[in-house]
Amino acid sequence: TVALIDGKFREALEEDGNSYDKEVEAIKLARYLDLFTVAFVTNERQTRQMIEAGADLICVHLGFTKGGFLGAMKYISVDEARIVADKMFRVCDELSPDTIKMIYAGPANTPIDMQYMYQNTSCQGYIGGSTFDRIPIERAILNTTKAFKSYGSFDQNDPMAKLINGNWNTREYVEFIKKYIEEHYMNEIQLGDLALVTHVSSSYLSVRFKKEEGCNFTEYLVRFRMNKAKELLRKERISCKEAAARVGYTDYAQFSKMFKKYIGCNPRELIK
Repeated sequence: TVALIDGKFREALEEDGNSYDKEVEAIKLARYLDLFTVAFVTNERQTRQMIEAGADLICVHLGFTKGGFLGAMKYISVDEARIVADKMFRVCDELSPDTIKMIYAGPANTPIDMQYMYQNTSCQGYIGGSTFDRIPIERAILNTTKAFKSYGSFDQNDPMAKLINGNWNTREYVEFIKKYIEEHYMNEIQLGDLALVTHVSSSYLSVRFKKEEGCNFTEYLVRFRMNKAKELLRKERISCKEAAARVGYTDYAQFSKMFKKYIGCNPRELIK
């Protein structure tokens, strides 16, 4: 999509007839031919244009994929991506509720990132490029080469392996924290403890996390726990107090307060 291009290069493309309006025309024609249509959008105006053109699937393009050795160095945080995508999905819901809503690339390049997007937007799917080809190939080549050099096969990119070997990339601190939260959200988790494990200061870890995710460590942890509690209350026949305990809360009043803040209603209202 030319929607990602700006400046003089964009001007030159449009002078040559390659504009976003041409993409809208292409979707209209494909719709007329009864083809399934996927439209990439980057703002609310483009979303309206593509829905009016009859697009079957609206894909919010979040920019070039981060991650790997050749990934984008400049990108928005996952929380910023949530806000951006949610605005365009609201337009979809307003104009065409049956339109399929997905996102592409940008900062969302792991299953954990997408779980966050699914829980906090009406996103229904993910379209990936580098996530499924370039990044896995980079990892496979690196792991295989290192395996031959060390007489054994191992996943050098696993967060725990990196921790043991001290082989850290600054962006991977955040992935380690998110993976740890996913596996241990039911227990007490302190950023200071994770900082000790990763051999960096808690202030540095906090800054790195906020920069990558767009929200601080505590907010991310609480939001993750509340979404897990919502999932438990909907799927399993358990009490609100049990749900609180299973996501790490011994104080039910505090749990109920946080649940209402992040989910929009208190736990009892959800199960009625």
